[in-house]
Amino acid sequence: MHLKLKLLNSIYVKSLENKFSSFQKALKYSRETQNEILKNIIFNNIETIFSKENNLPSMLTCKKQNLIDEFRKTIPISIYDDLEKYVKLIMDGHNRVLTKEKVIIFEKSSGSTSSSKYIPYTKSLFNEIHRGTATWIYDLYNTNPSLKNTKAYWSISPKMGTSEKTKSGINVGFNDDSEYFGPLERFFIRRILAVDPAVSATRDIESCRFITAKELLEQSDLGLISVWSPTFIIILLEYIENNIVELLKVIKVNAKRKKLIENSISINISKVGEKEKQKLDFLKLWPKLEIVSCWTSASSAIFLEQLKQNLNGVKIQGKGLFLTEGIVTIPISEYLAPILAINSHFYEFLPEDYQEENNFINKNKNTNTSTNINTFLPHELIVGKKYIPVITTGGGFYRYNTNDIVQVEHMVNYVPLLTYVGRADKRSDICGEKLCETFVANILSTLDKTVNIKFSFSMLAPIVNKNWVPYYGFFCEFNINLSKSQIEQVENYIEDQLCKNYHYNNCRKLNQLKKMKIYKVTNAIKIYEEVITSKDKKKIIGGIKIAYLDSYPYWLDEFSKRNVLL
Repeated sequence: MHLKLKLLNSIYVKSLENKFSSFQKALKYSRETQNEILKNIIFNNIETIFSKENNLPSMLTCKKQNLIDEFRKTIPISIYDDLEKYVKLIMDGHNRVLTKEKVIIFEKSSGSTSSSKYIPYTKSLFNEIHRGTATWIYDLYNTNPSLKNTKAYWSISPKMGTSEKTKSGINVGFNDDSEYFGPLERFFIRRILAVDPAVSATRDIESCRFITAKELLEQSDLGLISVWSPTFIIILLEYIENNIVELLKVIKVNAKRKKLIENSISINISKVGEKEKQKLDFLKLWPKLEIVSCWTSASSAIFLEQLKQNLNGVKIQGKGLFLTEGIVTIPISEYLAPILAINSHFYEFLPEDYQEENNFINKNKNTNTSTNINTFLPHELIVGKKYIPVITTGGGFYRYNTNDIVQVEHMVNYVPLLTYVGRADKRSDICGEKLCETFVANILSTLDKTVNIKFSFSMLAPIVNKNWVPYYGFFCEFNINLSKSQIEQVENYIEDQLCKNYHYNNCRKLNQLKKMKIYKVTNAIKIYEEVITSKDKKKIIGGIKIAYLDSYPYWLDEFSKRNVLL
């Protein structure tokens, strides 16, 4: 078994070598690489509706840097709302809309003004993403060669509902994270996985989590865990602890493995029915566990201490910046921060302080103002400065504003190392829920009329408590007394509306978020301004716009210590 596992891993890693070599070559010739990527995207998509409306064919006669300049002059920076009309045409069955290639699948993400975005995936987009993921995986296994003797767990979630298709019959949604890789990579990955991807076919989270826990306990060779939010694995580990007795009844392992699992429990199994909580030594369960790959920066950093307590001594590698729309950075072991995936898409960068009304591009159809905005190319970035990546991909998203903020940590051959800092569009994203202020504003701005209560202050904010399981608090001020049923009505309404956000709904179903809760506050505006001005000395009391959504996770503490919560 061990020889077969090592052989499979070795062949798999060897198959990625060419992509890693291509990335290393692209690092040496980064400007030429970027020019070639843009040229190919334009050339391959000149016979499309988008191309004809935006005069892409005229750029084919341009030379190198002139091509980039002409592209930036002609094509406006976009957000999803600008591309949605094209996406809807594709979903309705039209071809050659954004790309000449056919769309293979749509992946769902949370929208800014709408509840969901549908991202079209073409063969070219898959290939672009594969260049990045293959480079990362090759480096990971070569830097940590003992991983070749182990299995890996890649996050798998149940579909939770009926399968979705577009009107034209295109599938919506990946089954598991391995689908981001190429066919050859998937062939090997699914043979070295610790948990069968078929678990995604389960229709409820409880069944999915139980099967996942069972199969993980059966594996003594687990070496790598790859998830997105650290809360995902924290919750899974806690689930295993809470259900270890039931799991021991169904796992299929030899007597030695079963005894090892039993010995890893820090209290007597017979006490399960009492209030005492099971505690497992997970490193005894998985002695070969070497690396956990997950988000580690921005809001995810809050949960790393808890993860380290559960898996003390296991290396935690920060994920690069992977978007539903594409890939920005990948982690490479020799660098202190993720590096730009220079041979995946065409990249530009907006300055961090770039803003227009409502934080979105405000296009004027006559002047096309968004093409006059100065963007920086990768080699032009300055260490220590913050920027917003803009990507052009083979999936048909041209000059797409990611609205993510990154900081330049270092330059390698004029290619930046970038740390994810947060969102530029007032988004709260504690564990992957991706709530946008515009989406929340649509809920709260009409709340008065919906529940027939006049609010003088209303704000939604994440709450991270000592038990680490986060949730959202609705901090509000009003002049009437509400009954318990009225409070429940307001909470249920807001929660139902929030669950229309695709990623928030997923986080709730996966128990990464608890249900939101109402907090009545007195002197709310005064306290709000005090806190904001203490955090930002440039802010002036009386000149602060109150946000419907605030990503600061300690508002409950701020209100509590001032004794203004009712």
